[in-house]
Amino acid sequence: MYDSDGPELAELLDSGQTASVIRLLMTWLQQAKVYLAEDQPVSGNVDTVLQLMSEHQARLHPLCAVA
Repeated sequence: MYDSDGPELAELLDSGQTASVIRLLMTWLQQAKVYLAEDQPVSGNVDTVLQLMSEHQARLHPLCAVA
């Protein structure tokens, strides 16, 4: 997703080009958002995915009660 042919983010930051870094990061985040969209199909064993989601929710429940 990140164009590795361009300057490194650290180089841009070191040279004070913060606006360029922010622009590159925003572009990367927009591409990542499309790639990681929740509505993308999940491949693999559906039963395993459902079990993992259930375990995740069970772990989140006590944390949500504290917040």
